[in-house]
Order: sequence, then structure tokens, then C-alpha cells
Amino acid sequence: MNGKVKSQSTYAQNDLKNPISYTLNYYKLQNDLNGQKKLSSTVAAVDSISGRVKTNAEMGKEVEIMVDVREQVSTSISSSVELNLDVTSFFLL
Repeated sequence: MNGKVKSQSTYAQNDLKNPISYTLNYYKLQNDLNGQKKLSSTVAAVDSISGRVKTNAEMGKEVEIMVDVREQVSTSISSSVELNLDVTSFFLL
């Protein structure tokens, strides 16, 4: 329930006990195992295919999706030359 406005009111300068206008927001809540209040996103909705009313349809569900689209191409070209040469010189005198 962090960041959700529960009520908002406007007061006159000389009367701080009685509001001029007042808005109270009601949220559908559910309690989890720890007793924390949590917004419930289940509502009654009409199924567009069958036309039936679903009493536990989910609305406003936020999903975070991450996709890794990095590509990597590695090309290597190598060559080598090996030379083994024995040179012997004979001098006759």
C-alpha cells in the first residue's frame, strides 16, 4: 500500500476541524500470511469469448520482462609458417 492515497481533504483557514471538501479512496485489500495489507487485483469481468462473468479475473497486474538481445560475433584468421633448415658448409683447403 505504499504510495496509495487514502484520503484527501481541504480545510478553511479558520476551521481546521471541519473539511470543506473530502475524498476518501476505498481499496480492495487482502491480508497475506504476515498480516500485511496488499492490494487485490481480482475483479468480476466478462469473458469476451464466452460472454460469462468471471468473478476472479485479474486486472492491473504489472509484469516486468527483460529480454537480452545482445549479439556477439567472433572471427579469427591465423596462419603460420614453419621452416626447418640445416646448413652445413665444407671448405677444403
